[in-house]
Amino acid sequence: MTEKPVFYSIGAAATKLGLHRVLLNQRVADGQQAPDALLAATSKNRPDQPVWTAETLEHWGKADPGEPTVYYTTNAAIKYLGIPAPTFNMHRRTKQDIPADAHVMRSATGEPQPVWTAESLDEWHKEVRAMVSEPRKPRSLAVYAPADAAALMNITRTAFEKMLNERPMQADLVTLDTAPELAWTGKHLDAWATDGDVPIKRRKPKAMTYYSEDEAPKLLGVTRAEFAKLMRSSPLPPEALVVSPAAHAWSKDTLAQWHVAATGRDGAK
Repeated sequence: MTEKPVFYSIGAAATKLGLHRVLLNQRVADGQQAPDALLAATSKNRPDQPVWTAETLEHWGKADPGEPTVYYTTNAAIKYLGIPAPTFNMHRRTKQDIPADAHVMRSATGEPQPVWTAESLDEWHKEVRAMVSEPRKPRSLAVYAPADAAALMNITRTAFEKMLNERPMQADLVTLDTAPELAWTGKHLDAWATDGDVPIKRRKPKAMTYYSEDEAPKLLGVTRAEFAKLMRSSPLPPEALVVSPAAHAWSKDTLAQWHVAATGRDGAK
């Protein structure tokens, strides 16, 4: 049986090499030694983290490990698969049916942490998908742009914008069409008007409905991991931006058309 590799993170590698972490970071940035593997980032704003084997550390600056394999830590694996953290951890710790592909030392003396490849995670997820699938009830975000917000309150758009200038209100969403607009939920608008003691009669114009990147997979009947893969192979520019928590968003029709084009299957409910 092949022994599973053990890698050292930048901090553990610095200790093992007897260097300050800042100095090692600089040497890595200068390309002094290529990594043996990469740990997938858990945020879009962060790069993948380089890691090395003990053998490479012993021959620092001379080893040629080739193309690095990308591994997923526990948090990165949970995000990649799009399943609840307690579910993944229960399978990992209690059922022990997600064997690690490798381990990473975060410090020179700490316990090695398990990591997995995307292929292993995908294979495991297929086997237990029925038990760990996410709920298939997507939650849309219904919002009103200024014209419809004014109609909702039965006032003119000019009157609405005047009120907005006097009492600013944080938007819930920003549309990204040719003329971007702020938009708000009915609940937010109602609370804003009530706080301002505005005597208005509310109409019921049709709200714009969007699905965030967390809810879109449920609408299409796929996991977040599958949605992310489709998005990488067939990028779909966002139609709107949800303000809090920040997320891309699309309409149901746009998602349905994109899914058919990307997979040849109709997934939207």
